[in-house]
Amino acid sequence: PNLSESDGGLVIGNTEYVSQYIKDDEIDINDPEFLEAQRREMDQIQKSKLESAPHMDEFSEIAPTTPTTEDEDNEKLAQAIAAQELPPGVSAVEQQEIMMRLLTQQLRKGDWSSEDELSPALGQRLRDFEFAQRKRREKYGNERPWGILGLYDHLAGIRLDVEWAEDAAFRRANKEPYLSWKDFQTTRDNGWNRPFFTYFLLAACTAVLVVSFWLNGWEVEPLSVNPMIGPSAETLLKMGAKQTSLIVNQGEWYRLFSPMVLHAGLIHYLLNMMALWFIGKAVEQCHGFAAAAILFIIPAVGGTILSALFLPEYISVGASGGIFGLIGACVA
Repeated sequence: PNLSESDGGLVIGNTEYVSQYIKDDEIDINDPEFLEAQRREMDQIQKSKLESAPHMDEFSEIAPTTPTTEDEDNEKLAQAIAAQELPPGVSAVEQQEIMMRLLTQQLRKGDWSSEDELSPALGQRLRDFEFAQRKRREKYGNERPWGILGLYDHLAGIRLDVEWAEDAAFRRANKEPYLSWKDFQTTRDNGWNRPFFTYFLLAACTAVLVVSFWLNGWEVEPLSVNPMIGPSAETLLKMGAKQTSLIVNQGEWYRLFSPMVLHAGLIHYLLNMMALWFIGKAVEQCHGFAAAAILFIIPAVGGTILSALFLPEYISVGASGGIFGLIGACVA
């Protein structure tokens, strides 16, 4: 006969093997052979259900006919990521996006302790991330991000905390010494992780400004001539300011690069250096020397080219093009 016991999970749909486990009209459910046969039967039932269901990716949207909750979806994603058993075709970028989606969902819930929803490995990562966020709030407070720079700094902090959680998981798996959150953040601010490109730009712009004042006889032009409190236009041209006629007719292509470290005066210099210090430092510490250099130099040269094309009658100087490139990276 077909037997079922919903509370105990006993389901027998195939009667071919039942009779051999019946003793005195009773089924010995503790018989290992019977349990193994029952497991095989359950696997066959599950396999037949999967074959009859519509084909879908493991991470695709659940079909309307399949009553799967969001928590069950998250559990499958978490287990697949933690076990590194992603299906073929899932790239590392897609895996990172899935990881960040899970983190976002957990942030909204505010509960990281449910072992029923997450695998132990991923659950430990999420608890490490929550610990890092708590340490960050203790050190820097709970102020909300303000403006583009504030938002970028906030997101960079989240990225750093995720990296610390991953580093802690790696050390735990390889039985390496634990590195505290404070020490991990300190290592990011020391050694080769310091913003050397930003330091170089600050030093170069300062040195060029001093030289421009020296060439101008340590004098500043009247505010009616140069409201930025700086040297004359002739001095700026000697220093390499952009002028379209000199670039096109005289072949002075270096003027496409030199304006990025030149400034019209003290006000221009101070405003740009403040922006460069805060934005350039944040971008470089998050993405590295090479990325910061590319994000600054290419927009700076591009700005000079556009200025030469559309404003050929004016001379121009300044690091504003490169700074806007860094701001664009923050927005992106």
